[in-house]
Amino acid sequence: KHKFGDYPPDGSNSVVFEKHIRIAFPRIAAQDMNALKTAVTEPHDPEITKLDPAESLFFFLGGFSDDPRFPFTGKGGPLSDSVGPLTGNRNPGIFDFDPQRLGLNDDNDPFPVYYPRGSEVPFVYFDSRTYMPRINYMHNGAGVPAAAYPLEHNHGASPVKGVARPYRSDQPRQATADDGYGYKWVNPNTFQIIAAGVTDDYGLDLDPVPLDGIPTNTTPYKHYPSGANYSDGDNSNITSFSQGTLEDDIP
Repeated sequence: KHKFGDYPPDGSNSVVFEKHIRIAFPRIAAQDMNALKTAVTEPHDPEITKLDPAESLFFFLGGFSDDPRFPFTGKGGPLSDSVGPLTGNRNPGIFDFDPQRLGLNDDNDPFPVYYPRGSEVPFVYFDSRTYMPRINYMHNGAGVPAAAYPLEHNHGASPVKGVARPYRSDQPRQATADDGYGYKWVNPNTFQIIAAGVTDDYGLDLDPVPLDGIPTNTTPYKHYPSGANYSDGDNSNITSFSQGTLEDDIP
């Protein structure tokens, strides 16, 4: 955020994604923007991005070209011809990723994920802007919130156990007409990073949304730090806002 003026998106909403790119790279050439859209959006539906909440971490922190007009396809950029998905001549980024811990998560796109040391399940990054399941933040037409990993269209290919979702605070807030919810998001207006811990299991998906896309207050969302609605997988998760595992922080 300090370098580019905005937190990176998590890839689950194309509107938020494009807005971030124009903030971070105000001089980007139309040619580079079009190349990016071709690379990261599904050809059958440009509202869906191929870049998911696990892949976005490396994509946005892994380095861009020094050319302000061509940050993606220019020399050293993530879409440059000289840069492969896992190795190559990509410029150094904000974070020094260990190349031995990068891998393709077998979901039929070229974007790598980053694994905690000794784990087979990647870190997941959630951007608060795409957490609430507003209609224009859905990643498909089935009423599934954008902020989930694996995304529904990756379930068949992903070996990941459980479903990672952002956690809600135990502190209530006033619900709005937009979302109908009465609890805050942990780390509001920023992000959450989740690792699956020693179980390599993010936990049970207890957070469905009805097929009509209309959220309700009756769904058992997972709360922090009380541990409400946690499964065994949740208990071992480690996050950017916890002191250790989530289970360690339960009062």
